[in-house]
Amino acid sequence: MRKGLVKITPELIRESLKFPDSWEIESMNTIVENGTPIIEAIISGIDFPKEPRIKGIPAKQCRIIYHKESFRVEVKEVI
Repeated sequence: MRKGLVKITPELIRESLKFPDSWEIESMNTIVENGTPIIEAIISGIDFPKEPRIKGIPAKQCRIIYHKESFRVEVKEVI
């Protein structure tokens, strides 16, 4: 197998996942859950909930959901 060392920046993630311009990736951290590496990120923007008031908790846990635009087919009679 071939390997390469790459630097994955917040800008690369933002562009690849098509995040809105108003979102800012403040930090990223790699964790392992059930043997699977996961990138955990603190993202700020108007779409996210307000910061918790409890000291030591940097942000509420959120999920990003992508919605596909609807696809519509129309038939018209040719006259």
